[in-house]
Amino acid sequence: MWRIASSLCVSHQERYLDVALGRLFPKPNSSPAWLARVCALAVSGQPQAAALLAQDVAKVCCGDARILLCCAELLQEQGREEVHEQLRLTEKALGLGLPLGLKKAAHLQLALALERKSRQSGSDLGPAIREVEAALEADPSDCMALYQLARLKALACAPAEDIVALGQRALQAGGLSLGPAWAVIAVARASQQQHEKAIAAIDAGLAECGPGAASLLLSLKVQVLLAGDEPAKALEALQQLMAHVQRGTANPEAADSDMSARLSAAEADMWAQGVHVFLALGQRTDAQFCVDRALSLRPLGADSHYVAGLVHEERGDLQAAIAAFEQAISLDSDHADAQMHLGAMHHRRGAAGDHVVARSLLVSGLKHRPNSSFGWYYLGLVNRAEDRLEEAEEHLKTAVSLQSVVPGLPYMLPHTLF
Repeated sequence: MWRIASSLCVSHQERYLDVALGRLFPKPNSSPAWLARVCALAVSGQPQAAALLAQDVAKVCCGDARILLCCAELLQEQGREEVHEQLRLTEKALGLGLPLGLKKAAHLQLALALERKSRQSGSDLGPAIREVEAALEADPSDCMALYQLARLKALACAPAEDIVALGQRALQAGGLSLGPAWAVIAVARASQQQHEKAIAAIDAGLAECGPGAASLLLSLKVQVLLAGDEPAKALEALQQLMAHVQRGTANPEAADSDMSARLSAAEADMWAQGVHVFLALGQRTDAQFCVDRALSLRPLGADSHYVAGLVHEERGDLQAAIAAFEQAISLDSDHADAQMHLGAMHHRRGAAGDHVVARSLLVSGLKHRPNSSFGWYYLGLVNRAEDRLEEAEEHLKTAVSLQSVVPGLPYMLPHTLF
């Protein structure tokens, strides 16, 4: 039913939607009819309209778990202020005495909402992990739940072997073509500095999954090779990524506006990765070229301005770096890397009040990336500058203990398998 409604929205034939739904459903205001409308809007590239409609419908159909869970899922992609509503709707659905399939879906949806809440508040991921474990109790072989548990444990810095085992179970349950499951195994291996095993997992995923997972796996390969201090090999992986992305953007007139936006974002992300590679190779001119391309494709992208700041920092242009990191944060207030680098810039500048600003930025960045050696190191230096010697020693020791960790890798993992 919803496929028919979705096809009408995708083909911009919304004026026929009421006619189609009227023929499908004797009662046009029934829950299935409204659910079809919401799904149609969502898949046709109108997530905000779908979320608004779903919230209105949820007020009327408050006893229909499918409507409540659909609304909660749509809110996952909306602004940070929606997380409390997402939690409320999912918890309400769980209280309705659901059948097994919906109960499992509700636990997974609640886990995603709790993860968002954790990122915003800096709290631990324990509640989100327990919800995924509840979903697995309902169905121990569910590949989505296995992957979500592996992903959340990677974010929580759980033992690598536990994460690898969960990723392997997800592949056994769902098939070898699940790119994100290969990615989570690679992230776990890289967290233990087992870079060769991480690259082997990525290459196996590329062989099994084909082009569908290539962007994710090649992007991850670039970062793992950089973490392993192999920038020349990272450049080779970047060139593979460029070839893959540019094949997708070679025929822009064949893509609709939604697909075109996604392709443009993927290309901007690719050029942003290039900045990291060329800076590691000491090639500032090439790094600047990548910055220019990223900014032209996504001028309002926080990552585009963040990598611009990295190039300014590498050149020693402190003021330009500060301005670029500030712009990144203005576009994404939770951009942890920009916050920590801006904090480091204020510490290095050392003007009146700079250490107070640096502390605030570093603490905020570490709230979102608690395993960042860079962040703890500069927070230790700020404490030392302010004669907080015990705190400085503790934070510098933390920085040393995290030197082998690549904090950004788990955040590259997608929220879904498909």
